[in-house]
Amino acid sequence: MKHWCFFKNLFNLCLALFLTFCLSSCQLLTSQYHSNSLHQQQSIQYFTPEDLKQDEQFLLSSLSNVGIDPWKTLSQAQFESELANIEKNTFWLQSRLDFYRRLAPLVASLKETHTRLIYPQSLRKQDGQNKPHFPLQLRLEDDHVYIEQDFSNKRLIPSGAEIYSINHVDIQQILTSMMKFIAAETITGAKRQAEFSFATLLSTELGFQEPYLIDWSLGYLHTQTTLPTTQHLYATNTSPIKASANLEVRMINSETRLLKIHHFETKADLFDQQLDNFFEELNQQQVNNLILDLRYNGGGIGDNVLHLLSHLEAEPIHWAKNIQLKNSDTFRHYNAKRLKQLKKQKFGKPLSWLPIEYLNGWNWQLLFADNGDLITQHIDPEPLAREETQFSGKILVLTNGYCFSGCAFFVNEIQTRHRGLLIGEQPGSLGGIQYGYPITVTLPNTHLQLMIPVAKIIQADKSHQIMPDIPIKTSAVGLAQGIDSYLSAALKYLSMQSL
Repeated sequence: MKHWCFFKNLFNLCLALFLTFCLSSCQLLTSQYHSNSLHQQQSIQYFTPEDLKQDEQFLLSSLSNVGIDPWKTLSQAQFESELANIEKNTFWLQSRLDFYRRLAPLVASLKETHTRLIYPQSLRKQDGQNKPHFPLQLRLEDDHVYIEQDFSNKRLIPSGAEIYSINHVDIQQILTSMMKFIAAETITGAKRQAEFSFATLLSTELGFQEPYLIDWSLGYLHTQTTLPTTQHLYATNTSPIKASANLEVRMINSETRLLKIHHFETKADLFDQQLDNFFEELNQQQVNNLILDLRYNGGGIGDNVLHLLSHLEAEPIHWAKNIQLKNSDTFRHYNAKRLKQLKKQKFGKPLSWLPIEYLNGWNWQLLFADNGDLITQHIDPEPLAREETQFSGKILVLTNGYCFSGCAFFVNEIQTRHRGLLIGEQPGSLGGIQYGYPITVTLPNTHLQLMIPVAKIIQADKSHQIMPDIPIKTSAVGLAQGIDSYLSAALKYLSMQSL
């Protein structure tokens, strides 16, 4: 009997030690998943179920009370049902990253590009997350994933190669998981966002770590390559000749110029001056053809979009029927802070108190509106453009899925007015009805940020897809040979027109 008790106690002790080891190993693996640094492991913050549920309800309340028309794709009842399922399983300590991975796909399912859950860079650094170092620039076409360029130190994989897996995980499975984190209105918009954010999505959202084992093929060659650890993220493509701020000008020939606009975020007065100089030069040199490259243009300031249109269109620009704004204490506070900064920049600190925002427009309505009220501002046609900088030649616009907000509005106007041809693929935003003026609110416990639009820009009775006049797809052969299929199609069209 004593021997039995001895062996029983020994068994219990071994079992306890085994369970302790397993739990310790799980905790260690969880910490290393975030970081390999012991110091960073210890800095990871965990949140109680009560904290997380408070943040979940704060997020729901913000969408309902601050955002304008958040339930246009997914109904509020469906959203609340999905959120309830997440809350039901929120009964253990979680890191900020764990919480983000569960909540971000639900917010992305609203399918509006300005509505998303943001993991601020400062929090990523605080939580000890490894910086993403995936050195391949990719191109997603149909069901294929091609390598546009290998930016690793040894350039081990050639351009045009097709990827089948990363670290033994099928590439289509990886993309399916990535798409859950992307808020997109169109398929092309989702694909180009996945390209643009592939490194971050792969490491943070999906948890992949270096080294990366790539299974790929090119022609008859099918092999696997382990990419060396690198400290460099892939770069963005640049155009030759002359660059000015975010504008790049390329001389194609004596009759044709290419203007690439990376974004519309430049200060309005500077952007307008740059356009004046550019179009004045076009007129002086008697340029007949203008190719506008708006690929990977994420949008920006609406006034800049209108400035560009005014140089291309002689008729008054009735760019929207009206704008609706959702009033709330959050928006009122954000707007007041923004106006104070703008007035300080324009008039200086001594005169920043002037209440000029209430002289006209929707700010006067905002002052007397109640929470939840929709403020509607009618939009009058914009004045005529200046004749000395008016361009009357042919216009071709290169666009792809990473063309959002103001960029999508611009290409829609060009097409609707029959002012030029769109070459490429469908933009990431829909036309007709768009959302803008995004503001951010911070979740009280995890400090993740929720971005929400408070403005609805109504240009037509309903939204619609913007389809290219000349659709283009990038091929593996084109990537391998360094051919820009979009620009090639534009030049081919112009050459045929001159025959």
